[in-house]
Amino acid sequence: MSLNRNQSRTVHAPDFAAAWSGRSQNFDDSYRGHVELLGLQIEAWADDQDYEGDSFAIVRSGEQFGFLRFGWGSCSGCDALAGAETDQDHVEILQMLWNGIEWTGGLEELLRFSESADWENKLMSETVGPWLTAFDAALTRLGSVA
Repeated sequence: MSLNRNQSRTVHAPDFAAAWSGRSQNFDDSYRGHVELLGLQIEAWADDQDYEGDSFAIVRSGEQFGFLRFGWGSCSGCDALAGAETDQDHVEILQMLWNGIEWTGGLEELLRFSESADWENKLMSETVGPWLTAFDAALTRLGSVA
C-alpha cells in the first residue's frame, strides 16, 4: 500500500520560521526536537544504529497520522543538522522534515498501512526490531485510546 500524499492537504504546514524562532531555551537540538517544533506528536521513533543512516517516525497532527523517514550523516558535510549554522539552516531542516512526511490519514489508515508495510525492505536489518517494537507499542497505545 502506498501512502497518499494528497491527504497532506488536511494537515496544514506550520510557519517554519515562527516555529524555529519560538523554540524554548532548553530546546532539544536534535532531529526529534525539530519534529516536535513542527507541532507534531511523535508516536513512534527509531534510528539506524550506525554512524549514518535513517530515522523513522510515526507522527500525529490531531487525528491525522504520518510516516516520516529521513537520512542523516556523521559530519557537517553530510548531515544537514550537523552543518546547520544559521537560523535559516534550521528553518530549511524544518521544511525538509515536514515535506518528508507521508500522511496516511486517520488511525484506521495507519493500521492498514502497518499491515501492508514491508519493513524488512524499508529498514536496515538492525533497525527492524527496534522499529517494530516502537511501532507496535504506539499502535497498541493508540488502539486503546481510540
